[in-house]
Formats: sequence, structure tokens, C-alpha cells
Amino acid sequence: MGNKEMAKQIVEMLIEIIPEKLELMEIAFESEDTEEIRKISHNIKGAAASSSACKLSEIASKIEIASKQNDLDKIELLIKIIKKELENFINNIEIKSL
Repeated sequence: MGNKEMAKQIVEMLIEIIPEKLELMEIAFESEDTEEIRKISHNIKGAAASSSACKLSEIASKIEIASKQNDLDKIELLIKIIKKELENFINNIEIKSL
């Protein structure tokens, strides 16, 4: 398998995994479970970084920090931002695939 094919598989995996993780994060948010939010955001941060989704990784890092500070208002805002950034990321991938 070439580098291009491997990169494609990593991005496809990211596109599949992150929406699932964000759903879990929203459930944890509704329960005000900042420790679970921290774990999920840490996972997203690593997955995004490994697939060169730098903005997603950066936002996940901010969520991780906010969860350590129990800042639910900031977490709520950042969840909205990361969902929008994921949408942008997916749209950009689809455009490049054409």
C-alpha cells in the first residue's frame, strides 16, 4: 500500500470515528461529565493530529483544557465549533476527491 492510499484510509477512519466520538461527548456534556469529555476530546485530538486535521486537533485540545477546568459554558461553545469544523473538513475532503 502506498502513502497516498494509507493517508486516504486514515482520513476515512477519522471521518467515521470523530462523529461517533462527538455524539458521546454531547451525551457526557448533558450529564456534566467533564472527565468523560476530557477523555473523548483527548482521543479526538490524537486522531485528528495523526491525520493532519490540525484545526480539529486544536479545538479538541481546547475542549480538553476546558474540561479540566470544569468550564461547561466553554465546552458547549467548543462542541459547536468542532462540529462545524468537522463539517468543513469533510466538505474539503469531498471536494478534493472530485
